[in-house]
Amino acid sequence: MSKTSDSDLLSASAAVFLSYASEDAVAAERFATALRAVGIEVWFDRSALRGGDLWDATIRKQIRQCALFVPLISDHVRTRPEGYFRLEWKLAVDRSQMMDAEHPFIVPVAIDSTSDQVERIPDKFREVQWTRAPDGAPPPGFVERVARLLRIATGADRSGGDAPRTASHHPETTNRVTAGSTGGAIAARPPAPAPAGRRWHLHLAAGLGLAAVVAAIGAGLIAYRHGSDRLVRPAPYSREDRRMTFAVVPFRALPGDPHGTAVAAATTDEVEARLQAYPMFAQAVPGSAVAQALARNSDTIALARALDVHFLIRGAVTPVPNGENVELSVVDGETGRTLQTKTLPVPGSAVVPTYTSDIDNALSDLEFEAIKLEVKRAESVPDDALDVRDLSYRALTYWVANQGGENEHTFHHVNALLRRALALAPDDPLATFLTASLNLCDCILAWSKNVAEQKRIGAAALDRFLRMDPNDPEMLFEKGALYELGGRYGDAVLVADEILAREPDDPDGQYLKASALLLEGQARAAVAILEPLARRFPVGFPAILALAADAEFEVDDYARSAKFAQTATTEFDPAELRTPKFGPVRLTLAAAEAHLGDLAEARAALQDFQAAVPTVRTARAIRAWMYATTALKNFAPFYAGLKKAGVPD
Repeated sequence: MSKTSDSDLLSASAAVFLSYASEDAVAAERFATALRAVGIEVWFDRSALRGGDLWDATIRKQIRQCALFVPLISDHVRTRPEGYFRLEWKLAVDRSQMMDAEHPFIVPVAIDSTSDQVERIPDKFREVQWTRAPDGAPPPGFVERVARLLRIATGADRSGGDAPRTASHHPETTNRVTAGSTGGAIAARPPAPAPAGRRWHLHLAAGLGLAAVVAAIGAGLIAYRHGSDRLVRPAPYSREDRRMTFAVVPFRALPGDPHGTAVAAATTDEVEARLQAYPMFAQAVPGSAVAQALARNSDTIALARALDVHFLIRGAVTPVPNGENVELSVVDGETGRTLQTKTLPVPGSAVVPTYTSDIDNALSDLEFEAIKLEVKRAESVPDDALDVRDLSYRALTYWVANQGGENEHTFHHVNALLRRALALAPDDPLATFLTASLNLCDCILAWSKNVAEQKRIGAAALDRFLRMDPNDPEMLFEKGALYELGGRYGDAVLVADEILAREPDDPDGQYLKASALLLEGQARAAVAILEPLARRFPVGFPAILALAADAEFEVDDYARSAKFAQTATTEFDPAELRTPKFGPVRLTLAAAEAHLGDLAEARAALQDFQAAVPTVRTARAIRAWMYATTALKNFAPFYAGLKKAGVPD
């Protein structure tokens, strides 16, 4: 690829991605040559044989990072129902959803007489003006226009003016990556792609643990700084505020291991992309800046200082019998100390983990270690001088350190911190997100005497957040859970489908859909979702196993129901098993064992339940005690099994 001589276009994020059907390769080459002739970098694949993990990862990375996406439209793309160019189109449209309507990104170019009203062309392509470039030959002035759009897209030209206009205006979202200080390591770049979200609602639903709170990662952060007599809104990437700034250092493989080297390169790119996509807590410098700094600095502390970041993410790839393991570590840039390490398995011949959520979950844990250190560094800040970010970080770490929603004092203290944050900035997305998540958490069932009030507060915050970012999957999950609570199971399924349309293997979307289907009476459809989900998460997510136990019970597979229920009871915290949300899993176990004829096991499970919830002894009391969305709450065979186990009516 040729490099532009224009300093505004030197970074990889100033490239043009050219998408075309293989039949149009000659026209695409002609078009790319015209752009490159004036120093514009063009990404386009000349290979006739596309596909494979490495190719797929490269294309996804380039579409995430390019400044302009140029689809070449022709009769070939109109008549082909399938093709890799359609994947490229989808990725570009998905990314554009999070951009301001005035931000140039998609620039369609027709290389024949194809109309902009033909079928099989994304609606997003029709919202902007098309350019005609017969057989790939750009019209006069078009190349200069592309150069102008690149300056606008990358922030090099703040005057605007020549950007394509869209027919509708998308709401301003907080996922947009903004420019840093002019001399800083974080350069201006196009908006981040619409994130799939770091979703840990299954832990959040279970009530306890680090992951329950790290679910807050997902949307951007607008930070406020508290001054003596007024609020000052700092630039998130300014040199004055380097909290939670990260650099991903290229991962290393063993010498002479070509596949390990490919894994190292691909996972480095994927980790960097996932980190950049969710700037609520973490801001990541671009890989090009890291490469330049590494050329001059090998020492960890010197590298962090050169990049002006607080933390580094490092990775080491080692072969294992069934693939590769990537040991992912977060390092304190001030001391060089490793704060935590997580393992990412990469199976077989793949070059990245099977599930992107595995990367998100690992990053969430690493970022939380960094948050704890940032909170410690802010201990000397006077309480009344804490800004929005400090208050939110402090709320987060206090929640984890003091057992979260299990503890009433902790819950109220954390909400008090968040109220202070929202008083400073009523529309702050992080504080709004946390307020919604914490108040909608079913963990409060352990102590709350007014669950409806907490849900009301959470629902109001949820509504505010979704107005800021209507596509955020974490808040969509909460919206679906509220639909379930209100008996609107079909609507909950639609919300789950919305999440899964963006990322089909998303565990939260799958969990929500299975739960809603089960409540809607479609137990076999729920089992079809839950069985592979339970295989994927055999431990660590007892909410999945408990739901699977209920679903298997409804389809009369009592052996599998008992197996899932037994594992879930060992995974849940004892406090969770006292709540009407998760405590019924012991009753499912008792009823399933009774139907299997093992009355000794059934009575043992029932005794465990009664020891945890001594006031609930009869079938009538059980029905009244169970949470509204408990799948077996009104299922007659469930009570028949309990009766066999010795529960009176």
